[in-house]
Amino acid sequence: MSKFDLEKALAGEFVKLRNGQKALIYYCIPDEFVFDSGKPVLYPLRGMIFNENDEIKDFNACWKNNGKYNIKADDYDIVGMWETLEDIINTAYEKQLPVKLRDGRKAIIWSKAPDGYTYPDGSKPEYVYRGAILYSNEDNNPYLITEIISWLKNGHYLLSNEHTEDIIGIWKD
Repeated sequence: MSKFDLEKALAGEFVKLRNGQKALIYYCIPDEFVFDSGKPVLYPLRGMIFNENDEIKDFNACWKNNGKYNIKADDYDIVGMWETLEDIINTAYEKQLPVKLRDGRKAIIWSKAPDGYTYPDGSKPEYVYRGAILYSNEDNNPYLITEIISWLKNGHYLLSNEHTEDIIGIWKD
């Protein structure tokens, strides 16, 4: 996840909250605007918080310029810029980070079909990423391959409607 960037957020990029939800900052009250008492606005960022179904949960949320939410509940603090699952998967591939599958297993991505790639016969590959599901044993070999696997750009396992082998994020030990 990339660091919170106020400029990007004000330009319309989504941000990630501590609780995993996303938010959109739509305005920052300029510093020259103060209350009639002369006190500055402590929470000048205004925006919307979305739930996990991308429905608006709060359309009038407020934060400090550093991303701190306006009440004690720090679940709504801004912790970084929002990344789509496709962004996360591409980062995992580029940095060779293991990924977590929906069923809890660990996998590694070792190849990616280039954008616009076609086979010599003109057909396009059905997969975008190829890799392997891994498991560890007591012999200190944490990267034994259990099966070769292919995923679509969105992380869905190519050959299953069950979605147990779908990529859901970066593996965390």
